Amino acid sequence: MIEANDPMVAYVVRPKRAYLTLLGWIRNSARGCVAIGCLGCSSSLVGIVLLVVLAMYWRALDQGLTWGMRFYLFVTSASVAFACLSFIDYVGCVVAENRAIANTKTNVARENLRNIRRQVQAMAHHAHLARRSYAHAVVEHDAHRYAAFWDEIEEAARQVDAFRAAQFALAGGIENYVNVLYGTEHSFPFWYEGITEIPELGSTMHDMNRLRRAAESDFHFANIWEHRQSRQVLIAGFQTLGEGLRHLEESVITSLDALKKAVSRSVTIQGVPAAGAINILARFVIPIGNAADQSR
Repeated sequence: MIEANDPMVAYVVRPKRAYLTLLGWIRNSARGCVAIGCLGCSSSLVGIVLLVVLAMYWRALDQGLTWGMRFYLFVTSASVAFACLSFIDYVGCVVAENRAIANTKTNVARENLRNIRRQVQAMAHHAHLARRSYAHAVVEHDAHRYAAFWDEIEEAARQVDAFRAAQFALAGGIENYVNVLYGTEHSFPFWYEGITEIPELGSTMHDMNRLRRAAESDFHFANIWEHRQSRQVLIAGFQTLGEGLRHLEESVITSLDALKKAVSRSVTIQGVPAAGAINILARFVIPIGNAADQSR
C-alpha cells in the first residue's frame, strides 16, 4: 500500500487493450465445466436468460404462431441470449485480467524503483564509512598503533563489502525494473531520474590495498596480521578475514561489471534518445569502467 501523497502513486502501468479470440471465448464459457453438457454458467446467468426467453415466448403467443415456430423461437432466443451474455462475461474477464496484470506490474515496478534509490543511498553511505575507516587506518599506521591499524582495515573491508552488496543489488534492481516495464504502456520515469551519480570506491580500494601491502612488509604489523587473518568473519562470501581481504577487490570488480551491463542494457531496452543515451553512458557506465581499471 502507498500513501496518497507518495510520488510513486503517479507511476502506473496501463492495462493492455482487450484482445478477444473465439478460442478464448469458448474456454471462458466452459471454464467451470464439471460434467458433459455443463456450459459453466452460473445459476444467476441461467435465470436471466430464462426470464428474457419467457418474455419473448409469451409475446409470441399473442401473434398466433404455431407450436413448432414457438419452440424454434424459444431455442433460438435462448441460444442468442446465452451467447450475448457469455460474450459480455468473456470481455469482462479479459479486462479484469489485464487490469490485474497491470496492477501487479505497477506494484513490482514501484518497489524496484524504490529499491534502486535505496541502493544508491546505501552505496553512498558505505562508501563514506569505508573512506573514513581508511583515513583512520592511515593515521594508525603512521602512529605505529598496530592492532588499531588492523581494526580500521577490517572495518573498512566490511564497509567495502556492504558497498559491493548494495552495488550488486542495484544492478539487479535496474534489470528487474527494466524487465517488468518492457513492452508496456506506463508513466514510470527512467530509472536514473533523480540520481546525480553512482558512488564508486575504486581509488579508495587501490589506496587501501597499497597501505595493507606496506603494513604486511613491516615485521610488527605483519606479526599482528598473522593472528588476525584467520579470524572468522564473513567478507565477500569468504569465512576468514585474510581470504576476504584477498578476494574483496575481485568481488567488487565483478559487481561493477554487473552494474555496467545493467546500465547499458537499460539504455537499449528503455529506448533512451541518442543524446540522452550518451549522457547516461557518460554519467554511469564510463565512471564505473574507470573505477574498475583503477582498482586493478
